[in-house]
Amino acid sequence: ITESTKNKPISVQVINDAIPDRAEDPNPTSTSFKRRAMVMQFTGTNCGFCPYIIEPLETMAADAAYKDKFSWAAIHTFNDDDPAKPSNSADATNLPDINGLYIRNYPTVVVDLGTLVVNSNNNIALNLANLKKAVDNSVANAASAGISATMTFDENNRVVTARVSVKAKDAKVYRVSMWLIEDKINGLQNGSSTIKSHDNAVRYVARGADGSADYVGYPLNDGKTMNPGQVCDYVFSIKISDQSIKPANCQLALFVTTSVGNNKYTVVNSAVTKDLKTALPFEYNN
Repeated sequence: ITESTKNKPISVQVINDAIPDRAEDPNPTSTSFKRRAMVMQFTGTNCGFCPYIIEPLETMAADAAYKDKFSWAAIHTFNDDDPAKPSNSADATNLPDINGLYIRNYPTVVVDLGTLVVNSNNNIALNLANLKKAVDNSVANAASAGISATMTFDENNRVVTARVSVKAKDAKVYRVSMWLIEDKINGLQNGSSTIKSHDNAVRYVARGADGSADYVGYPLNDGKTMNPGQVCDYVFSIKISDQSIKPANCQLALFVTTSVGNNKYTVVNSAVTKDLKTALPFEYNN
């Protein structure tokens, strides 16, 4: 279901679980949103060079100066027997082609669906510097929109339903995506004696209201321009049918995109929930 106001649906998908209300807006008159880069890691457990990117990503995520500057989704599509690969085979096939990027060289990191960071001479320090530079360049731009979410999780049927709300700062046409990511997936990493489990692994990409898969997001406000301060919602539902996935180790990665022409999109903001139940309010700059 999508809606441009809280009580006026535009289109409807059959969702059996209760749709949660919007999260309370802590600053309704503000559009000065905290910005996070969207970092997508393309690796695999059988990729011997992948630790040269995974390790600096882990270092950056543990750095107090950087951990709140980006959202991290690890896309394990190098080898089919990767225990952290997407559960939907279509996602495993199509995610490397997101936004027309056609990722074939591993490891590769994509920032905001545009900037590529690749393994440079197996140099972890240089890779870390390049990752930090890409994130810094992203967050140097003001966020064009903010993101909030409320969720319900049906433990018996393993279904998470989320109302994702997007609030515009700039007048643009926006799209929104929701991916289910999982931490603590056991799996030995080729090329490393220390990486034995994997976090932030993309397991499901939420489908749109019509059941389609669009990896750069689904239209808000019926595909029309959102006005500054306007809030639009998209309601997603994911059934975690893969029994190997542990919902207690899962979060939702959310990101908002806008067109840059030629069927290409850029991420204007992103966020990750704490778990599958805890609401995520809009985050503002102090």
